[in-house]
Amino acid sequence: MPKLPKLAAFDLDGTLLNSSKVISDRTLAAVRALAETGCICVLASGRMYRDCMDVHVARLGLDTPVIAYNGALVLNPASGEIWHETSVSPDLCAPVLDHVRASGQHLNFYADDRMYCPRPSEWGDLYIRRVDARPIYREDLLDWASGRAATKLLIVDDPAEIERCRVHFQALYGDRLYITITEHEYLEFMDPTVSKGKALTALCARLGIDPADSVGFGDAPNDIPLLEAAGTGYAMAGSRPEVLAAADAVAPGNDEDGVAQVIEGWLSRC
Repeated sequence: MPKLPKLAAFDLDGTLLNSSKVISDRTLAAVRALAETGCICVLASGRMYRDCMDVHVARLGLDTPVIAYNGALVLNPASGEIWHETSVSPDLCAPVLDHVRASGQHLNFYADDRMYCPRPSEWGDLYIRRVDARPIYREDLLDWASGRAATKLLIVDDPAEIERCRVHFQALYGDRLYITITEHEYLEFMDPTVSKGKALTALCARLGIDPADSVGFGDAPNDIPLLEAAGTGYAMAGSRPEVLAAADAVAPGNDEDGVAQVIEGWLSRC
């Protein structure tokens, strides 16, 4: 890049975090150094807001806006102000709830920045270990959630089954929902107006930044809109072919401190 970006958006899992789900000291130092240049560094994650904040504030020390739920929520922690929020309507939640009732698959139902699950399960425990989530268990979840809007819904299962579900639900919903695989075991459902890319574009407009002066880093299909909306999109090495195809450049993998390597390269040329 000929100049430093004015805004940098980072996916968390598979990008900023290594395979152990932690941010390395090297990556931490690089992002902080970039922020000190005046670049606005933001997280753009599929995670819920409170789970993003564990990295955003506790580790990185940032007070910049956070893109959470794949763009369904943009919140400014400095003021506590919600800049954007979009939910899945109850009628669009209903077919997912019916499917889970019949299949017995694990479901995360997100509302009011809380994650609800029907009961502990093998797949639910996998998700919780990975993101250190704090679920609220409700045996009556499927009945309780009926008629409620959700920030997003997430099914966790074997990757092959997740792909089959993606095909099924994509045919069922068409363009009425944004359906995306975030990790191999996760299938997420959001309002069709939601994406990390749309959130990035709206955030740049609010901050008076030309999107051409922004960069985005990601590794999964839900990061494709982010990579396409940013002035320069970096896919992490080892990403799926469709993610690599959407990127302008490829960064080393997350276990090689790929984000840090790119940032260090920018700073060395300043």
